[in-house]
Amino acid sequence: MTALAWRALRETPALADRLRDRFPLVIFDEAQDTHGDQLRLLEHVFKHNGAAFQRLGDSSQTLYEDDGAAPAYWTPAPDCIPLDTSRRFGGEIAGFASRLTARRTQTIVGLGSRPASRVMFLFDEATIGGVLGAFAEEARALWGGDCGRRDVWAVASRHNLPGKKGEWQPKSLVDYHPAVGISGLARAHSWKATNDRPITAHNIWPALSHRGLALLPAVRRLLRDHLIAGTAVWEEAAWEAFMEALLPLFGPPPKGSERDIADLCAFLAEQKADLIDPERRSTKQVQFDDLMVRLGSIHSVKAAA
Repeated sequence: MTALAWRALRETPALADRLRDRFPLVIFDEAQDTHGDQLRLLEHVFKHNGAAFQRLGDSSQTLYEDDGAAPAYWTPAPDCIPLDTSRRFGGEIAGFASRLTARRTQTIVGLGSRPASRVMFLFDEATIGGVLGAFAEEARALWGGDCGRRDVWAVASRHNLPGKKGEWQPKSLVDYHPAVGISGLARAHSWKATNDRPITAHNIWPALSHRGLALLPAVRRLLRDHLIAGTAVWEEAAWEAFMEALLPLFGPPPKGSERDIADLCAFLAEQKADLIDPERRSTKQVQFDDLMVRLGSIHSVKAAA
């Protein structure tokens, strides 16, 4: 895209002037996520001839690494205007965050009035499914009987970590809530993936194929007929018919797991997103007794804030 843009500017010299006339004021947010070639293109178009080109960013949050002598990403100039205050959190978190500003030292000031606390959950691949429940317990301990009326979010930033191919690393909130769908049903039956690893949403289909050539297509066919093309999501009778066809494929439940499987396979009434309140648009959520934890990404929550 950058190369095509440069070619358009070379072949149509008046294009830059037309863009500056159309956009005399450009406020460029998240500038630290722009590499050198992109930034040179934008500066060529907007950084002269009377156009106002304002860049906002934090070099400590860049997606890029240093590339030789000059940074490969945008960095603020020495005479930049610092934006050090935030109303999203108080002084305790601000002090902790200030220690993380490695590329450009910054003292962050927190003006928020909400109480802050930091909790660390330790887990491995076999116990990652308990993290959200432990998080819910922390929320319940903080707010007590009032927790059911609060808007509680579990927020994660998706990462693709470098490393050995096949090495297990959590990437998103999907990894923290494995007891859903077909993968949850397989886990409830004490099934394992290859190398005796827990079954997750990422490895469920290979795990089913290893248990018999007919199982995988049979499960997928039921999902297609009853969920995608059928009405099992919306009608309880259709859901019960789906369960009657699906559960025999997994065989009898292990002793002591009958209640868990029944809860997992129970029909849920329809839940619609709230289109008026942006913070309630997501229907991805997990219920822990009276406390509902909404699931989202760091980007969606920042946008709502």
